[in-house]
Amino acid sequence: MIYEPDRDLFIKTYTEAYEKRGPFKINYRVVSPKGEIKHLLSTAEFKRISLNDQYAYIGNTQDVTQLREAQVQLEEKMIELKRSNLDLEQFAYVASHDLQEPLRKIQAFGQRLKESHTNELSLEALDYLDRMYSASSRMRKLIDDLLTYSKATRDHKNFSQVKLQEIISKAVKELDYQIELRQALINVNVSETIEGLPSQLLQLFLNLLGNSLKFINKDLIPEISINAISRDGQDLIFKDALKGQRYCLIQIEDNGIGFAPSDAGKMFDIFQRLTTRSEFEGTGIGLALCKKIVENHSGFISADGQPGFGATFTIALPIKHGKFSK
Repeated sequence: MIYEPDRDLFIKTYTEAYEKRGPFKINYRVVSPKGEIKHLLSTAEFKRISLNDQYAYIGNTQDVTQLREAQVQLEEKMIELKRSNLDLEQFAYVASHDLQEPLRKIQAFGQRLKESHTNELSLEALDYLDRMYSASSRMRKLIDDLLTYSKATRDHKNFSQVKLQEIISKAVKELDYQIELRQALINVNVSETIEGLPSQLLQLFLNLLGNSLKFINKDLIPEISINAISRDGQDLIFKDALKGQRYCLIQIEDNGIGFAPSDAGKMFDIFQRLTTRSEFEGTGIGLALCKKIVENHSGFISADGQPGFGATFTIALPIKHGKFSK
């Protein structure tokens, strides 16, 4: 028996189709003998069924209850996702205003106290002020990194054609002070163009190059090489890469401090640090942000290394999105 709220719609759809002798397709609900509500999909075409010009509707009816329930669950998840995105936006606002302002005041008044009363303060008191300023600076950097991470999570995928060589050149230019300071040698062999988000890809290379410049013994000159080639998904080390999809395979190698192979997986977790703060400054968000950016591009990232023998980051980014690229 057709479920009462759907009866009029069913009759209307069928009647309009019959008057035009046309096909119809309708989703509706029925009540089973056990009182259960089932979702059905009926489709039919008006066809000739005999030599004496007799016509009838010929079609089929499918039980789509499970499909409909899955659609409802998906819609509920989408609502939850929108709510989560709204929460992230609210967090970003709070972090950029309400959390940053007290830190700015702590730093400003601390500096004013130090400058105005240097001669009156003991060396111990001056050391406390320096520590306070350093701690508040780290907190501001942490908040800034969290904002960048949350923005990467929310960004829409308005992809455009991106020449990776140009993006890498911008990253190198932004890091020119650190590069000159360390007399770093950077070799780039990249000519591919992909569909992506320019701002996020720039952040990706800024973070990876920045790590290579930072995580290295002070008595060594940083040597960094960036190479890229085009590969089919079936030829990559990433098991979830799509066969038939062309990827830009990028490798960034350095001669830094490296890391234990057992740390390769967890180093992309947020707030994960493989070194102490006294050795190298950082918030533990940089590589997590890199992973998020790569995932935003439906790509993959991995790391290989040995302690004292540098690190290699391997990234696979689809050349095109929405269809297999040739």
